[in-house]
Amino acid sequence: MRLIKTSNPNWVDSLTKKQADYAYNALDCCVTAEVHDVLDARHTENSRRIYAFERACQLPAFTMQVRGVRVDEEARQAGMALVEAEGKALQGTVDEHAATHGSDPFKYGVSLSIFLFALSSADQSSSGQKS
Repeated sequence: MRLIKTSNPNWVDSLTKKQADYAYNALDCCVTAEVHDVLDARHTENSRRIYAFERACQLPAFTMQVRGVRVDEEARQAGMALVEAEGKALQGTVDEHAATHGSDPFKYGVSLSIFLFALSSADQSSSGQKS
């Protein structure tokens, strides 16, 4: 049995067509193992926990991809209506603000930034979050 040295770019030259086909199939395992060895040596305790969590999340994600995800169409439509209404209200507020502050891009940009900061601060304080 031959050993595939992936660090040598010309390793396939000495193989027959059939051996090369088998070798290319085996590369999936070889390269993955090499990458694992390099990354495993670099892991910290924290990154090992994160990696384990991410791997544990793969099964549910793949299952959802294959089976699909149930969608409550009524709740989705209600949520979309709420988001659209909030978007229209904010657009109206921004348009009103732009009309009162003129069309000078610098003044508008500065005043809009201050307005958006004040708006986000108000949203955070009304929801109990600290800025």
